[in-house]
Amino acid sequence: MSDSDRSAPSAGALSNSIALVVKHIAGNARSRWKNFMTEDGEKPTRHRDTEFELDPAADSRPALMAAWEAGWRTLDEALAPLTPDDLARTVTIRREPHTVVQALTRQLTHYAGHVGQIVLLCKLERGAQWRTLSVPRGQSERFNLQMEQRHRA
Repeated sequence: MSDSDRSAPSAGALSNSIALVVKHIAGNARSRWKNFMTEDGEKPTRHRDTEFELDPAADSRPALMAAWEAGWRTLDEALAPLTPDDLARTVTIRREPHTVVQALTRQLTHYAGHVGQIVLLCKLERGAQWRTLSVPRGQSERFNLQMEQRHRA
């Protein structure tokens, strides 16, 4: 192991808290989806680096949750008026052209990765008290049978 490897920060030191991931997704969504058909997805008013800094005076849980909700609302409002013809139109993100389908795929994949981070952090925090968000271990066959019975009709 080299000296530079020994002085490198640990993965834990480089990890973001749930609050920071929430702040980042909210900032990203506001930037990407506001006027996304007519403006670049990276707005000049966005300061991405500050999304990874917690400001105790401004970033209370209620403030972060309001920003989270506003970000998802911005996405919903952007998608609602789209028509099938819009999906092939070109939009830009950081001046890079994307079809609307490519932009949607890029962003929803980005959000899925971060939501996975949030889930992992919650699991680590809750430990044995964690309740699964899907089919519990050892319950797959039982669950599949229940689904078959429910949808047989």
